[in-house]
Amino acid sequence: MSFDFNIEDVQAAATQTQRASVPDGEYLVVITVADKDFLTPKNGIPGMSMEYDIQTGPQSGNKITELFLYDKPDLVKSKVAQIAVAVGLTGGFTAKDVEKLPGKRMIVTLQTKPAKNDPSKMYQNVVKYTHATGAAPVADAKPAAGAMPWR
Repeated sequence: MSFDFNIEDVQAAATQTQRASVPDGEYLVVITVADKDFLTPKNGIPGMSMEYDIQTGPQSGNKITELFLYDKPDLVKSKVAQIAVAVGLTGGFTAKDVEKLPGKRMIVTLQTKPAKNDPSKMYQNVVKYTHATGAAPVADAKPAAGAMPWR
C-alpha cells in the first residue's frame, strides 16, 4: 500500500473500530498507536491499526481502536487524510508521516452499531467523524451542563 498522496485531494470517510467500550458521543482523544504494518491476527491481512486514548469525562482512559485494511486503499487514504487534517497536517502524506500521528489530539464522534458477525450480541463503535480540537482543553476544568468536556 502506498501512503503517498495529497491530503486535500482525498475525501474523508469513516471506518469501523475493533471494540465497543464507550457510549455514543464526541470524545477528545490522543492518538497512542499508529501502526502502518499491522497484520490481522486470524488471517494475516495487512492494514493500519490506530488506537486512541480518551482524555476527558467519565470515559477518560478508555481506548478506541480502528483498523483500516489495505484491500480498500481509497477508504484507507480517506480515513488517514481525515485524521491528518484533524491533527493539523497538510500537503503530502507518506508512510513516514504515520510516525508523526502518536501524541496528536483530535475529537472523534462515535456511533455504536451491531457487529456484522453477530448483530444480536456484539456491538462495535464506529468512528463516524474526526475533527480538530481547537483550543487545548484544561485537564481539571468542569464542562458546563450539557457541554462537551473539552469546551
